[in-house]
Amino acid sequence: MCFEILGKGEWKKVKEIPFIFRNREVGKSKLKPLIIIQFLIQTLDIIQYNLILKKSKNIQMAWRMHLTKNYEMKV
Repeated sequence: MCFEILGKGEWKKVKEIPFIFRNREVGKSKLKPLIIIQFLIQTLDIIQYNLILKKSKNIQMAWRMHLTKNYEMKV
């Protein structure tokens, strides 16, 4: 859901919230191949939306923000 909002939404600012993954102590991973395939399909859809259909410039803006460490862009 958040991935879709960042990829297709109209935003001007973004804030990074760190998340720490810890090693699993009990049980097995719930990550199934279907989840990976769904993520790849969603990623291709967002790339098409931004780069092919040119409905948004979020990918370019996000990379610019990341590379310059400036998380508030003036559009």
